[in-house]
Amino acid sequence: MKGVTGRLLNGADAVLADQSASSRTERLEHLQRALQRVFHAVLVTEPALQGRDGSISPQAVKRLERLAARRVMVFLLSVANQYPSQLPHFRVVRPATPNDLKDAITGAGYRLSSTLAIVGGEPASLSLVYQVWHSNGAFGDRVPPFLATSTRRSIPASEVLLPIAKSRVTLTGDGALQALFREIKLAERVNVSETASIIKSGDILSRYKDIDRQAEQNLARAERLMLSQNAALGGARTSLLDPRSGAVFLEPEDWRLARSSLSPQGVELYDYFNENLPHYWQPDHPSKRRVLYMPTKVLLRGEEYYTNMRNTSPLVRVDRMGKELVRCAQLENAALASLGVGTGLTWRLALAFLDQIRSIALQFLSFVHAGKATFDGGQTAALLDRLVGDRATGAHGLALASVRAYYACLLNRLADAQTYLREANARWQALSANFGAAVKSAMDEVARDPQGHILGGLVRRWREADHPGENLMTALLASEAFRTSATIVAAGIGWGGIELPLVFDFATSLLPKSVNTRVLIIRWSHYRDPGANVTWHGFPDPVPTPDVDGSTVALFDDNTLTGVTLQKIRDELLLKGARRIGIYVTRYSGERRWHQMQMRDHGAVDPDFLLRRVGGYLGQTPFARSWSKKVYANPIGVFSLSRRRILEAIYNNSTVELYDREGF
Repeated sequence: MKGVTGRLLNGADAVLADQSASSRTERLEHLQRALQRVFHAVLVTEPALQGRDGSISPQAVKRLERLAARRVMVFLLSVANQYPSQLPHFRVVRPATPNDLKDAITGAGYRLSSTLAIVGGEPASLSLVYQVWHSNGAFGDRVPPFLATSTRRSIPASEVLLPIAKSRVTLTGDGALQALFREIKLAERVNVSETASIIKSGDILSRYKDIDRQAEQNLARAERLMLSQNAALGGARTSLLDPRSGAVFLEPEDWRLARSSLSPQGVELYDYFNENLPHYWQPDHPSKRRVLYMPTKVLLRGEEYYTNMRNTSPLVRVDRMGKELVRCAQLENAALASLGVGTGLTWRLALAFLDQIRSIALQFLSFVHAGKATFDGGQTAALLDRLVGDRATGAHGLALASVRAYYACLLNRLADAQTYLREANARWQALSANFGAAVKSAMDEVARDPQGHILGGLVRRWREADHPGENLMTALLASEAFRTSATIVAAGIGWGGIELPLVFDFATSLLPKSVNTRVLIIRWSHYRDPGANVTWHGFPDPVPTPDVDGSTVALFDDNTLTGVTLQKIRDELLLKGARRIGIYVTRYSGERRWHQMQMRDHGAVDPDFLLRRVGGYLGQTPFARSWSKKVYANPIGVFSLSRRRILEAIYNNSTVELYDREGF
């Protein structure tokens, strides 16, 4: 391993975990002596100077400010983060001013027990994921590639090497370094605390110009990749899929006249979308079940597609989705025949029909995962276990087949789309009876104990990454980056990122070289329950502890603002032995959310990390501009501009009172 910086960072844990020392204090003193002798470094311990809340005290701040004034680089070791299962982090700061150092060490959620001050310099964005307890051999001799190839050499080397006793041998020189510097995991910081000066001053906002330019480059490259799969998709983002929702659309007049030009099978699909709601008699509303009228277009998504947004019991919503899948199964032959046409309006209707199935299958998969946590034990849990399945059966198989059917159709691989549609319908037929029984059992269980179950997470109301074109482009960018890998773990952070690993699984099937993809769905949210344990769902399920030891991982999420969730999951994967982790998101939150970045326990993704370590993003998330540091919504109650637009269209469509009003 080259570079003294790499050696230093790779060795601190071995000393702290030295079992020959009788206490952690002695181990810290041992480390201090080693650092002073080998690297002319200073270890500053501050347990006596901590404030009552556990944060570093003003006296310690002043002491560290004096170090900053001498242009000393400071390593900050946090041993008790705000999330119990999260790895402690080193923050490495090259302070320009004493205040920069103070900002870095007083961030909310961090408790400092010791500080390493080392002469030299490193990028201010660097942080080290660091393990201060025994790993029980979890890391072994592996070194992450980005550490092994590190070119950072700003800390001066020393010719004096501390002899290290190992078994009956005393090692010196490189052998001593290798023995001393073995047990650490290294990764860059993802989240910048809201207390950092770069956020408070607004300096972070200027960095988003660079990120916006990178997003434009990502988009251009992704479109080229998509066109290489289907040249007919040139301009698809503007002429086929609604840019803000991802729905297939037509112009209103084209939709009105479409039925007369269709084949009998196409008419069946047209009538499916154009079906009236029960209160169709009201003359001042379109009242359509599966289309929504916008000012300049008709979206082939309607109130049935957005059932998850209804203000009804989650179990009622799930039951309604099951009935919609039954309706879709009745149209299988019409859809297969329409896919055989492969062009024009008939093809659009087939794609929109597959969009309905794809959405319900993903909601169904999310429901099964959340339901297993909500109904722990008993008849409902047993029925949900039967619904899980693997890549070929159950909810997992249904989701994979449904997603593949949609994207095969989008790329004009129509024979494949027909095959996947048949698979999806067969899997739904196989599990529909257990699905109905599970929903009924859950309803009965809740009726018996209405206070004993938290149902809010069973059906998620909105998913930002619901634009299939963007999801495909992000997945194509990721598959290009991993095209030489033989086996990849595709991990999606649900709910927002639940579809992305499935699309990546499909995208890798398009590569010239075969890639074996294992799908993993991860449930954890910084916003919903930051103290909860991470839940892993594999194909098959359950996966109490995912096997990612030595694996290459493609980690997906729909969007990122704070980066806390990405950092948490990245840390967990590193702890479990992942060798390489590539992070991909469809969008990022930028300067419009500056005030949200300043909320307590929020902050933002480190701009350097977003530029250098995150791929796939195509632009900013369509969130409203907000000026509050307490609530996410803007002054008229809007958070997601895309969600607000759909809700307004739903209210224009009918007189429903089952949906929220947001900003209108």
